[in-house]
This record gives sequence, structure tokens and C-alpha cells, in this order.
Amino acid sequence: DDDATLTKLTGAWVSMAEGGEKYQDALYEFQELGEKYNMSLTLTNGMALANLHMGKYDEAERLLQEGLSKSASDVDTLANMVVTMHYLRKPQDVTNRYLNQLRAVAPSHPWIAKYDGAESSFERCCAAASKA
Repeated sequence: DDDATLTKLTGAWVSMAEGGEKYQDALYEFQELGEKYNMSLTLTNGMALANLHMGKYDEAERLLQEGLSKSASDVDTLANMVVTMHYLRKPQDVTNRYLNQLRAVAPSHPWIAKYDGAESSFERCCAAASKA
């Protein structure tokens, strides 16, 4: 059923995976579902990610702030906010605030593990370069 909620939500995430012009399609689907039902954190994050991929960083930040006002400890919203702050070239202390909040809420979150791994690799490369 093309009008079923699950079909529409799945279609939006498939559009996100396809990328390119499909980000706009995904954004419309997330918005439509939010208007029809209720704007959940999942839908808000989906809209923010679509905007992020389309280079609309200010809009992504606005949506993520809205999400954080609903739940200041939502791990997906916090991880997406860290990335958005990077793209907006916000001061490192602003980015670190969200990063530290995410670490406090979910220290073993997969995003944190990947971030810490990349940070360790970078530090090893810097150390190796300084010895050369």
C-alpha cells in the first residue's frame, strides 16, 4: 500500500540512501508524515539530515534544536548536532559541548566509537609526522 505510513517512512529513508535529488523527496515525505501525525524525533532528525545533505546547514541546526527541546538526551539528535556544528564551522567549544553531552548520555554509542577511532588515528599520524 503506497499510502501506508510504514511504506512512506521506508520510502523516505530509501530516498536518503539514494542521495542526490532524492534528498528533497525524503524531506517532503518526512514533513508530510509529521504534519499528518506528529513530528517525532525520528522525523525531525530525518528532516535535519536531508537538509544537511542538501547543504542547508542553518535549517538542519534549527530542526535539531527543535529536537533537543523535545529531548535533550536523544543520542541521534546529539550526534547529528555535532556534525552540523562542524559544517557550520562553529567554535570548537560549541561542538565539544554537544560531543560531551553525547558521551555522557551514551558513552558506548557507535558514533562515539567511530569518532574516537578517527581521533586516535589522526593523533598517531601527527605523532609519526612530527618524528619524521
